[in-house]
Amino acid sequence: MTDISFGKYKGLDSVILSTPYLRAEWLPEYGSKLCSLKIFSGHDEIELLYQSQQQTLALPPYNANFCDFDMSGFDECFPTIASCTMPGTGLQVPDHGEVWALPWHSEILDDGQIMFSVHSHRFKYTLSKSITLEGNQLQCRYQLSLDKDAAPLPYMWTPHALFAATPQTRLIVPSHMHSVTNVCNPSPILGPFGEQHNWPKATTHQGVHDLAQLNPPQSGLCDKFYFDQHLQQGDEFGFENDSVRVMMSVDHEIVPWLSIWKNQGGFHGHYNFALEPCTAGFDSIAEAASKKQCQVIKPGEDHKWHLNIKVSAARAQCP
Repeated sequence: MTDISFGKYKGLDSVILSTPYLRAEWLPEYGSKLCSLKIFSGHDEIELLYQSQQQTLALPPYNANFCDFDMSGFDECFPTIASCTMPGTGLQVPDHGEVWALPWHSEILDDGQIMFSVHSHRFKYTLSKSITLEGNQLQCRYQLSLDKDAAPLPYMWTPHALFAATPQTRLIVPSHMHSVTNVCNPSPILGPFGEQHNWPKATTHQGVHDLAQLNPPQSGLCDKFYFDQHLQQGDEFGFENDSVRVMMSVDHEIVPWLSIWKNQGGFHGHYNFALEPCTAGFDSIAEAASKKQCQVIKPGEDHKWHLNIKVSAARAQCP
């Protein structure tokens, strides 16, 4: 059974779904951020998402710099990650997109779902997501609708879900994905932007590095890379540590790209990581569109996709 309740998180109104196994909490007015995702294990609660040290959260204004505000939890990035000019419009897209810094409408549906939605006046789209929590699975169903009088919209969507890292964390991706391209410029380990490496064992000028493993926060490293191979039907990806195993899946036809962000103390001193399925192959929608590596929605169309997150005890803990 799923319970729906309302609360406060660091000074902001929240809506909460909970089962005997999981508890998920969102902030509708803060971009519908998933601020907390906890698993109940015996008498313990384990927070899966990275948490900042801020005690109260300030709401970001439109066009805010993402790094000037709360960098924790799971934010929706759309229609870009990197700030750029939207192709075909001449209009600037803010850093990490528009929707993380906009208030979303929220509604509790009769079947126990939560519906969030937001409309862009600048680019004339509506992005909505319906959320269900069943047992140990969080299911998010997205719909993107473009107004009939809008220009065609190339778009990048990704779940910017920052998970709490441990030195025991190991990243899991499908076996057919075996090489990556660095998109940090430069990376102390992976070299210049665009350099390719094998996954998970990357041979660099500094030796062999296991990209599926996290370095300790004292390493001061920070990396981001995209896989050169696309997600396929039935693929799952995620991570495991000493306590939990988290696996995710998406619609591979709409969301075929997968990137990984590893912050091992190198960015603002934070220790977290993200597995980011994407509708585009670059952080900048301008660059992705120029290389025809992104989804494009036409006026009057709807695009639909899903993100499923399944949480379980680590295999070492399973009987």
